[in-house]
Amino acid sequence: SGGIVATLFIPMAREGLGLGQQAYVLLLIYFFAGVALIPLAVWISYRLGKHLTMALSCLINVCLIPCIYFVPTGDFWTAAALWTLFGMNATTVPFLFRAIMADVA
Repeated sequence: SGGIVATLFIPMAREGLGLGQQAYVLLLIYFFAGVALIPLAVWISYRLGKHLTMALSCLINVCLIPCIYFVPTGDFWTAAALWTLFGMNATTVPFLFRAIMADVA
C-alpha cells in the first residue's frame, strides 16, 4: 500500500487537492517533518515501548487519513498542516519496525 500512496501522491495533490505546483512543496514538507521528528519518535518509544509506540502511530495514521477529505480544494496551508502531521507520524513505523526486528534477531 505504501508504494501505491507514494506513486499517486503527486497526481492526487495536484489534481485532487487542486494544489498544482505546490504539490511538490507539500511532499518536501512531508519528508522534512518526518526526518525532523525521528528523535521524538525514538524518545516516545523509550517511554512507552516500541510495540505500543508503533501501534499508536498506526492508530494516529488511521485517524489522519480521512482528514484528507476535509482539505478544501486549493488550500495549501491546511494541506501543509495535515501533511506535517503525516510526516511526523510516517517515520515511526519504519524505524521501530527495524528496531523490533533487531531485537528479535
